[in-house]
Amino acid sequence: MNITLEWQDPIKLIRSQHPGKIYDDSFLSDISEEYGIYIFSRVYGGKYTPIYIGKSINLRGRLKSQMNNLKLISQVKDWHPNPNKVEAKKIINGKRVLLVGHVKAASAASKEKAITLAEKGLIEHALSNGTRLLNIQGTLIKYHEIYSENWPKMDGFEQEYLYLRRSK
Repeated sequence: MNITLEWQDPIKLIRSQHPGKIYDDSFLSDISEEYGIYIFSRVYGGKYTPIYIGKSINLRGRLKSQMNNLKLISQVKDWHPNPNKVEAKKIINGKRVLLVGHVKAASAASKEKAITLAEKGLIEHALSNGTRLLNIQGTLIKYHEIYSENWPKMDGFEQEYLYLRRSK
């Protein structure tokens, strides 16, 4: 299956003035009720770092629910990839943004399959690069870290570290 995601411009998450809300959700009126993928991210120096990747058959409804999920959203606000690394401290200072991608497919069945595959692919790709992602409960997805000493240069294997999601 070939999947095309059409991404909207990033949406900057702005602190809410309402008690009990972390971010303002007035942007929701600009989100369609279509099938798609959403990624809560940080951006620093033009580089986006995913924090949470999700899918929905109704993006507006799902994002409204997620914006009220205080455990998840507070983790998005406070997220850091590794507090001991200098680069991580820069990312903490980055802006909080939401990336929204709409799936291009002919039927509802193919759209549902497409968002399931796209979400899984994006999560696995992020984890394979060592990105620390949150799960729906607002906790970090656990993974194994494999380090290779004296790693030879091979196409597609540029990193000395490999990451593999832990099974449940």
